[in-house]
Amino acid sequence: MLQDISYDQDLLLLPHYQNYPQMLPLIGSHYRRMNKQVLVIGESHYLRKESEGKREPVSWYDGTATTKLDQEDRNWIHTRGTAGSGIDQKYGSKAFSIYRNVEYAIKELLEGEDLPTNNYLRYTAYYNYFLRPAKTGLSLDLTAEDKTQAYNHLVALVGILQPTHLAFVSKLAYRAFWDFHQESELFFIHDVFGTAHPGCRWWNSIHKHDFWGEKERMTSRDWFLKRVGKLFVN
Repeated sequence: MLQDISYDQDLLLLPHYQNYPQMLPLIGSHYRRMNKQVLVIGESHYLRKESEGKREPVSWYDGTATTKLDQEDRNWIHTRGTAGSGIDQKYGSKAFSIYRNVEYAIKELLEGEDLPTNNYLRYTAYYNYFLRPAKTGLSLDLTAEDKTQAYNHLVALVGILQPTHLAFVSKLAYRAFWDFHQESELFFIHDVFGTAHPGCRWWNSIHKHDFWGEKERMTSRDWFLKRVGKLFVN
């Protein structure tokens, strides 16, 4: 089994998942068994073009938008159905290259024999930072409410999943997190870092990274590898 659903009882107490259970994070089957609990944080889901009117901020966050969603809309925002759809690093959509590239990075970090290899996200947890979907193919048109909702939700999610690492694989999400977080000590015990989106060219192109004043130049993929470090099952 790819996923650990033992967290769902607590996760479903969170207001957002009560409204949109399709967006529950993918918690890998081996997540709690690893030497590090890595929460990989993407950017946002999309809604298809004909459904873009359903993503209006007020109705999305008060939950009334859920009555307008059809099954196809729910499939588009189904985190476990998208991130969990890869088999042997093959996905049915080019838009899912984010998952494939993160998988390959996890594969390189993994130590141990006879471990399942059909989907390497099983060794981490994954969800998208922004709770409101973006227009198809575009970054989210951020509002102050988007930033507030995303940050407060992450605080609650961390309380449940207890990750050691917060690996933002979206610079937009990472910047929004820090803009809201500022100098709070709330995540002081966690290793928090950000990379470029794994589906963009900067994943494999050298550029600058900054970690608590530590400035280095490398690809985002290599930065992910460095910040997470070796992974093994306890």
